[in-house]
Amino acid sequence: MRMIVFFLIAISISIAFSEGELISFDGGRVYILDLSDPFFPLTKDEFSLGGVIKDGIFFENMAFVLTEDYLLRYDFRERAVTLKKKITLSKLLFLKDETLVGVSDKRLVFMDSKNLKEKGKIDIEGFINDAVTNGSMIFTVCGKKGLYAVDPTTMKWIWKIEVDSDLASLDIGKGILVVVGEDGLFFIVDISNVRKPRILSYIFISENLKKVDDKGQTYFLDISDPANPEIIKNITMMGKVRDIETFGNKVYLGLGDKGIIVIDVSGKPKIVGAIPDVKSNGITMKKRVLISSEEPGKVIWKVKCEGEIRSTPAVDEEGNVYVTDINGYLYAIDPFGNIKWKFKTSFLITASPSLKNDLVFFGGWDDYLYAVNRKRGELAWRHRTSGDISQVVALHDDFIVVCNESGYVYALSYEAKVLWTYTVNDWIPSKPVIDESGNVYFGDADGYLYSLTPEGKLRWKFKSDGWISSGPSLDAENVYFGNVNGKFFAVKKSNGKLLWIFDVGEEIISSPVMNENIIAFGGKDGFLYVLNREGKLLWKFKTPSSINSSPAISKEGYIYFGCSDGTLYSLTYDGKIRWKVKLGKILSSGPIVVKGRIYVGSVDGFLYAISDDTKGASSEHWSLYHHDERNSGTYE
Repeated sequence: MRMIVFFLIAISISIAFSEGELISFDGGRVYILDLSDPFFPLTKDEFSLGGVIKDGIFFENMAFVLTEDYLLRYDFRERAVTLKKKITLSKLLFLKDETLVGVSDKRLVFMDSKNLKEKGKIDIEGFINDAVTNGSMIFTVCGKKGLYAVDPTTMKWIWKIEVDSDLASLDIGKGILVVVGEDGLFFIVDISNVRKPRILSYIFISENLKKVDDKGQTYFLDISDPANPEIIKNITMMGKVRDIETFGNKVYLGLGDKGIIVIDVSGKPKIVGAIPDVKSNGITMKKRVLISSEEPGKVIWKVKCEGEIRSTPAVDEEGNVYVTDINGYLYAIDPFGNIKWKFKTSFLITASPSLKNDLVFFGGWDDYLYAVNRKRGELAWRHRTSGDISQVVALHDDFIVVCNESGYVYALSYEAKVLWTYTVNDWIPSKPVIDESGNVYFGDADGYLYSLTPEGKLRWKFKSDGWISSGPSLDAENVYFGNVNGKFFAVKKSNGKLLWIFDVGEEIISSPVMNENIIAFGGKDGFLYVLNREGKLLWKFKTPSSINSSPAISKEGYIYFGCSDGTLYSLTYDGKIRWKVKLGKILSSGPIVVKGRIYVGSVDGFLYAISDDTKGASSEHWSLYHHDERNSGTYE
C-alpha cells in the first residue's frame, strides 16, 4: 500500500528494509537511533551541536545542520563541526550534483557542499513555506502564490501552479508531488514529465488543518491510485506532531518533549511502539550514502586485510568493493569501509576479482578458479586447473576465460563446465581479454600475443621480442600491450598486423588504459607515458620509483596511478599534478575510479578509499585496468 501520513506530510511505501538509522533532534541535541528492530529503536549515539537545530541532512560520513544563525557541516569520523557559515535559513535540500540548497523566506541559496560557498541564488515571488527536491529539480509551495518548480541548472523557476488555497507543505514520491493547504485542501500533481505537470486529484482533509495539527490529529491516506486518494485512518496523538519520517512500513512521529511514536502501516495503521526518552522536534533518516564533501585526494577510510594486496579491486552497482590478498582471502567491503564478509582459500591470491551477476570470480595459486556468491560470501563452485592462476579472469556473456602459469587457457560456462582449452608453449603472465565478438586475446612468456575465436581456435598470433605481462587492452580496432624489453605495441584486432611500436627502453608491466584521445601506461623507469592514438608521445611524467600497476582515466580526463614508493597521483589531462597522497608501501594494485571515490590496495595490507571530484570512469573506453569497475575484461 502506498500511503500519505498527515500532518506534516510523509510518503510511505511498503518496502522491506534491512538496516537504517533514524536521526532525531531537539534543541541542540542530536540522537542516532538504530532501526535493526524498527518497532523498538535503540539510541546508538548522541551528541550536541549547540544552538537550536531547525533542520538537517544526515549522510553516512557527514551532516549538514541548520541552527538559528548558522549552517554547520559535521564530520562523523572526526566527531566535530568542520565548517561553519553564518546564514539564516529555514530548510536544507541536497541535489544529485552535491549542491546544497538553503531555503530562506523568498529565496533559494545554492552552495558548494565542500566549502559552503555560495554558487548562486533565486528569488521566488512568495514566502516559501516548504520545499522538496527529486535531486535534479526543486519544488516549493509559497502560500497563496502557488506551487513552483525551479531548475537548479539555470537557477530559474520554469512553471507554477496556482490554486485557491494557502499552500503550506508538500512531499515528493515517485513521479508525484503531494501538496497540502492550510484550509485542508490536499492535491496530487503528476511530475513524471517534470516540465509538464498535471493535477491528478483533489480532496479536503479538514476545514482548518492548522487546528487539526495543534490537536495532534494524524491522517492516513491511501494513494495507491493517485487519481483517487482515500482517507483510511485518523489517529489523535498525545501532543502536537512536530515531524514525521518513514522507514519501510513503519512511520515515526516526533512529539517534542513526549518523544517518538512508532506506527505500523503494513495493514490498517496502528500505534505499535514509543520512545519516550528521546525528545524530538525534528526527525529524519540517515542516508546510507557517502558524499564527496571531503577535499580531493583525502583518505576517507582504510580497511586492514590479512595480507598484502596486489590485486585491483572491483566495485558492484551498490558501491560494495571486492579485493583479494596474498594470504588467500577475498573480501567484500561496503561503501562505508565495513567488511561485510571474507572468504578463505587454501593458498595465496594475486589475481584481481571480477563480478558477474551475483558471483565474484577469481583464481588462486592453489590452481582453482573460484565462484563466490557476492551477497553471502559463500562458495558457489570451484574448478581446478592444471596450474597457478595469478591473473584476473575475463567474463563474456556466455563463458569465462582463465589463463594459468602452465600455459593453459580455459573457457568455462557459468556452471563450471569446461567448454574448451588451448595450450601454448610457455607460461602465460598476461591477463586474458575478450572483444565485442567474443574473440580472446592474451600474451605469453615466449613473446607471442594470441587471438582465439570464441570456440577456442587460433585466429592469429603476433611475435614480439620479449615476454608479455602488460595488457592487453582493446578498443574498437586494435590491441595494445607492452613487453619486458620496453616496447609498447599497437596491433590490428582483425589480423594481428603491426600498426606501430613505441620504445621506452625499460620493462613495461603496467597495462594500458585509454580514452578517445590518449593511451596511458607506466614503466619500470618511473615514468607515466601518455601517447596519442597514433603512438606519438604527448608527454611523460617522472616519479621517484617504478610504475608497475595500471593507471586509470576518469570521464573528466584525470589520470590516476600508483608508484612503488606508495604514492597515488592524480594528474590533469596535460600532465600537471592535481594532488598526490602517500599510502604506505608499494602500490601494485591499479586504482578503480567511481563517482567521488578512488579505491586502491597496497602492499601494506590496507584497501584505501580516496575522495575526488569525479563522475567515475567511462565504460565506452578501456579506461580502467580490466576495462570497467567490475573487472569484466570485455570490450563492449
